[in-house]
Amino acid sequence: MSHATVVFHEPATRPPLAPAVGVFLCRCAASWRSAFDAAIGPWLAQPGPAVAVVMRDDLCRAPDRAVEPYRHAALQGAVIAACAERAGLAAILRREGLRPWAIHSLDLAALADLAGDSLPIARQLDAAVIRLRARLRASSEHVAVAYGLPGERGDRRDLLHALLAPTYRLLPAVDGQRCQAGQGCRLCLQACPAQALRLQAGRLTVHTDACTACGACLTACPASAIAWPGQDLADLDAQLGALLHVEGASHAPRLILTCAGRLQTPPPQRADAGPMPEVAAVLALPCAAAISAALLLRAVERGAPGVEVRCCADVCPQGHDRGRIRRTVGVATQVLTALGLGHGRLTLVEGGAEGDAVASVALTAAIAPVPLGSDGPPQGYMPSSGQDLRLPAILGRLRAASGSSAAVIAGDDVPGGQVRVQGEGSCTLCGVCTQVCPTQALTLAPEAQAETLRFSHARCVGCSLCVESCPEHILRLERMLDLDDLAGPPRVLARAEVMRCRRCHQPLAPASMLARVQQALGALAPDKRWDLQQWCAGCRLANSLSAVGGDREGQA
Repeated sequence: MSHATVVFHEPATRPPLAPAVGVFLCRCAASWRSAFDAAIGPWLAQPGPAVAVVMRDDLCRAPDRAVEPYRHAALQGAVIAACAERAGLAAILRREGLRPWAIHSLDLAALADLAGDSLPIARQLDAAVIRLRARLRASSEHVAVAYGLPGERGDRRDLLHALLAPTYRLLPAVDGQRCQAGQGCRLCLQACPAQALRLQAGRLTVHTDACTACGACLTACPASAIAWPGQDLADLDAQLGALLHVEGASHAPRLILTCAGRLQTPPPQRADAGPMPEVAAVLALPCAAAISAALLLRAVERGAPGVEVRCCADVCPQGHDRGRIRRTVGVATQVLTALGLGHGRLTLVEGGAEGDAVASVALTAAIAPVPLGSDGPPQGYMPSSGQDLRLPAILGRLRAASGSSAAVIAGDDVPGGQVRVQGEGSCTLCGVCTQVCPTQALTLAPEAQAETLRFSHARCVGCSLCVESCPEHILRLERMLDLDDLAGPPRVLARAEVMRCRRCHQPLAPASMLARVQQALGALAPDKRWDLQQWCAGCRLANSLSAVGGDREGQA
C-alpha cells in the first residue's frame, strides 16, 4: 500500500438516493497494517456507488492533508475510520461545509477489541456508509442544537467559544400524522426513562433537552410514528444486509449487537460455550433498549449463525433496567426454539460488578443458518431490502424456511395477543375499542344488513388499550402469537343486525346496542324504549311535532 491512497468510484448514472460520501481510513497503527491491508484491498477496488476513499498512514497526525480529495469530490457526508484523533478531521470537514450529523465516526480498533482480529472490515465500512446515507435524510425536526456554558471561572473568551461552537445531536422525531397519542396510545411515554416525550393538546413531541437518544421509543411505538434516520428498523436491516452478506463466503458471520457505550470498555471474558465462528460483525446501537425481537429474528433470517447482545456496564447510563432487554432476548429465543431453529442462537452478555460476562443463553455455532435466499449484494443507497419487516411477516418467513409445524407461542412478554369477546351477544359494537387501537387491529366493518367487529392478529401488539377502554368490560387479551392466525384474514369477533327506521329506512344502530340502551333505560321510560327501536332521531322529532299539531287541532 502506498503512503496515500485515493479511490473514487462514480457510476455513469448515479442513483437518486446515492449522494457522494467519503470514507477516510487511517493506517497509522502498525499492528493493524497487515490484517488491515489484506481486508481492505478488494474493497478499495470497488468501494460502492459514489464513494470516495481517502487512506493515509498519517491521517490521525495530519488530518488536514486528507481534505483536498474531499474538495474535488463534492462530498455530502463522511465516514471517519481512524484509530485515534477523529475529532480533528471532523472539525476540518465541518469547516469545509459538512453538516455535523453528516459525519459518522467508526472506531475500527474498538470494534476489533469486541469482535476479535477477524473483524470483517470491508463489511463494517459498507454498513457505516449505509448508516451515513440514512443520516443524510435527517430533517430539522431530528436535529437538536445545544450551546455550552462556561464554568464558574470561565472568561468572555470561553463564553464566546461556547456560543460559536454549538453541539448538534440527531434525535428521534414524531410523525404527527401517524402518531396515535390523540387516540390514547401511551406506549412510547411508558418506555422513555427520561420522560423526554411530552403530550400537549393531543400532540406528542420530543423534548430535546431531556432526550438521551436511547431509541427505546422506536421499538415501543406500534404505529411506526417515530423516525430516527440511521436507527429505524429499515435502516438497521440495510446495515444487516451489508454485515451478513455471504457472497464469496461459506456462511454469514456471527453478529454482535452492542451498546455504543460498550465500545469504550474493555471486552469481557467469554465463558466457554463451544466452538465459535471465526468471523464476527458488529452493529453498534445507542442502547440495548433499541433492540427489538423483530431485529433479532431478522438477523437470524439474514443468515447469522448466532447473535450476541452486549449490554453496557452495571448501571445503564440511559436509565433502563436489564429486564427490558432480557425479556426481548427471551421472547426471540422462545420463537426460535418453537420453530426448531435452535435454542442457542441468541446470547445476552451482561457486564457484572467485576465486568465479567454472564451469558444467559449459550451460543452454539454448530447450528446451520436459516436457508433463506440472499437479497443480493448490499446497495449503499437502498433504504432496505424491500421485504416486510414487521414481526408477523418475519415469523411467517422463518416458519416457512424451517418447515416447522409450531402453531402457538405464548407468554407474558410476547409482543402480541389475541383479543376475544366474553359472552355471546355481549358486544354492542359501539366502536370505542377501534378508536383507541393504535394499529387498527380492531375495526368495524359493515356487512349486508349487519355490522361486524373484526380483529387482525397480525396487527395486534398486545397493548391492552382495547381491554381498558371497553365500556362493557367484555374484551379479554391473551398474550400469544398464533402463527396460523397471523397469516390469515381478520376474524369476526361480534356481529349484529343493523336496525332501520320504520319511516325513512335509514340505519339506526346495531340491534345489540339498542338492546343495551333499552336495558339501561329499564322502567324509567318504557315509551322511549319503543321509540328507540322504531325511529331515528329525525323521525322521532317529526312524530312528536305531528302529535303536538294533532293536539292543537283537537283543542280548536
